[in-house]
Amino acid sequence: MFVVDKKLEHAENPSQAQQQLSFEDLLHSFILDCKAKNLLPLTLRFYQDSAKQMKEAFWAQQVPFNIYTVSIREIKNHFIAYLFDQGRSDNTVNGRIKAIKQFFKYLFEEGWLTENIANDLHVVKAKKLMIQTFTKKQVVSIFEQPDKKTFTGYRDFTMMMVLLETGMRISELCNLKTGDIFLKSWRFESRRVKVGGHVEFRSNKPAGKSFANTWTYEAA
Repeated sequence: MFVVDKKLEHAENPSQAQQQLSFEDLLHSFILDCKAKNLLPLTLRFYQDSAKQMKEAFWAQQVPFNIYTVSIREIKNHFIAYLFDQGRSDNTVNGRIKAIKQFFKYLFEEGWLTENIANDLHVVKAKKLMIQTFTKKQVVSIFEQPDKKTFTGYRDFTMMMVLLETGMRISELCNLKTGDIFLKSWRFESRRVKVGGHVEFRSNKPAGKSFANTWTYEAA
């Protein structure tokens, strides 16, 4: 009820709401809204950290920061440019931009801001990098690292085999449940997650015969 009551006060007296609801309160309200949408904990932390980094960037440059009056130009000059000055990559900066866009969009939709500055906040041009794949020799070398005579070594070897055989992401592997593994058909059902944090679709990932032998050996 705290957020709702404050919102009503804002509708009646915007200047009073600006004095009573702090940046931290607004951010907390935003995160609660994201939780209600069932976004992933990792996404929630990223959104929260990005908003805090924006405020801290202004402070680090001794520039006043007011969430109610900050402009696009100020964000570009004192947050985005600041991130580049700190050596952040194009993709890292774009991730932060996307996060604060969601924050400002929420503030506008909830009536805390009179203008949705997120509409004029765009990602920067990023370099398209070619991802280098491992050679067969490198893959063999990687799989020779775990000590399969130990429990943890064979566990790590099995996890690496799952990634190789199915092509799933590390986050998908970490979120696997026993109910997602179908031993008879040797396939895995994993969740694909968008950058925004919500589930996009569930995908079936078959495993090869070599993995079936590995899993059977481990189970034994």
